[in-house]
Amino acid sequence: MIRLFRLGVLALAVAGTAFQASASGSAGPGGASPGVRGDYSVGKSLLFRTMVCRTCPIKPPQFDRTSAQSLKVRLETTLDQLAATALDDDPIDALCTASERDSAECAERLRVVLAYLDRRFRLR
Repeated sequence: MIRLFRLGVLALAVAGTAFQASASGSAGPGGASPGVRGDYSVGKSLLFRTMVCRTCPIKPPQFDRTSAQSLKVRLETTLDQLAATALDDDPIDALCTASERDSAECAERLRVVLAYLDRRFRLR
């Protein structure tokens, strides 16, 4: 009886560990679809790591709802023209270099930053 109990506890521990391991990790472009909340988080992270920071093309004090609307329009235009010639647009070049513009990864980065901007600044 005790042996059976120990096996049951061990089985639950192994199952719990396997569940935790499969649930951990970070969402991001190129991985599994992170969903709406994940898009917001990933978009926010990409935006503030590559486009809006002290050393980035857009400085944090300058970034407000108006500049978010402007950036949204530029991102949508770039997303529409992804396979076209490279655009001279510093914030977008920080997110996707000219050589990556036609890649699916670049499109995903643009999409999640747009998702963040839409939700954060209520731009819909």
